[in-house]
Amino acid sequence: METFKYKPSIRINYWGCGFDSLLELKYAISIQEDYYFLRAQIPIYFDPKSNTPTDYLRNNTKRYTPDFLIRYKQGGQGMLIEIKPVGYNDEKQLRLRRELAEKYIQRKGFDWEFRIICGDEIQLTAAQQFEYDNCYRSKMRSFYNSEYDSPAFLKSPQGNKQVKFIMYGH
Repeated sequence: METFKYKPSIRINYWGCGFDSLLELKYAISIQEDYYFLRAQIPIYFDPKSNTPTDYLRNNTKRYTPDFLIRYKQGGQGMLIEIKPVGYNDEKQLRLRRELAEKYIQRKGFDWEFRIICGDEIQLTAAQQFEYDNCYRSKMRSFYNSEYDSPAFLKSPQGNKQVKFIMYGH
């Protein structure tokens, strides 16, 4: 099987968040009504020999940072999310990420679950598609013109109370 190769991505690193790709932006738009989210805020440091998360940084320590931490606004379910494009086929890497995330969650005693979301699982309503298209056009315009308007859901920074809810569910 041929190794998956990423296409050049469009990094969106303003609007209050940093998205590594339009796929991550699409995901954020798809969940904004039902979930609160933190974008790439949970680094997991680990020993690559044992794949054990650690709080102690050494010369051999590596880092894995999942794409999102989300929490359902109504039921409170927390999830650590890794976004991958359709066709991503590095099963070894996905198994490692799952193992690291699950060990980290258990070690810290968080009530989260870990999920890998593929691009074809991200569905947008017509209104969300319109918002996504506007974000994309804004990004393209920003290459030539610094005046653009960010999406409403990314305009206001999250307060401590909301971050605490996303992290701990209360």
